Amino acid sequence: MSAERLFELIKTHRENHDLIVLYGVILYTKGNANVVKVLADNEYWDSFDVLSGKHWMVYAIRKDSADMKTAIKNLVISELQDTLNLVIPDDNEISGFIKSIGNRISQTKSIMQVLEISESEKLPLLLLFSQDPSGDIMKLTLPIKDETIENTYDCIRQYFLVISAAAENISAENRKNPEGVYGAIHLAIDHHTNWERLKNSFNLLKVIRSLGKVVGL
Repeated sequence: MSAERLFELIKTHRENHDLIVLYGVILYTKGNANVVKVLADNEYWDSFDVLSGKHWMVYAIRKDSADMKTAIKNLVISELQDTLNLVIPDDNEISGFIKSIGNRISQTKSIMQVLEISESEKLPLLLLFSQDPSGDIMKLTLPIKDETIENTYDCIRQYFLVISAAAENISAENRKNPEGVYGAIHLAIDHHTNWERLKNSFNLLKVIRSLGKVVGL
């Protein structure tokens, strides 16, 4: 699957919706057990669907679950379905725009090749990408925590909240400007990352102070 084919599919899925020209894909391996579990869980998946909002599209490979096999019967399969097995829910049932791109985690490698991501890139991550007018792919990689199910879910949830809020604030006339959209989302992510670092530093300072009181410093 070529990058051109991927963007053709994305364009087709975007035509009937007011989406920004920036997309996400969650990349992980079988070794990222908590990401596998979170994405396979229907409640978590539905939550991500809501949190993704109405203005950007994010993709993820999703391992089969018993509930999903039943749910697939109610899905509308795109006539442009390709080797990634892209599944598109009925628009009447969509809360947001998280899409499954198949159920084989081994597909991660081929997706990374399509989007020109180095195999040395540490997984799991949320990749944000777009395509500038010259055809080059603009990319932003966001690490996903994988220590526990709870912090994996919360990490993805925080990213979705930041991105959907930033997308909501992009005017309709600017949603089709790849470089402008990429810049706006990049700025929102930078602000979120810096704020998280500040909170972590503050929490560390509180721990140090409490330890100082214990030892009488």
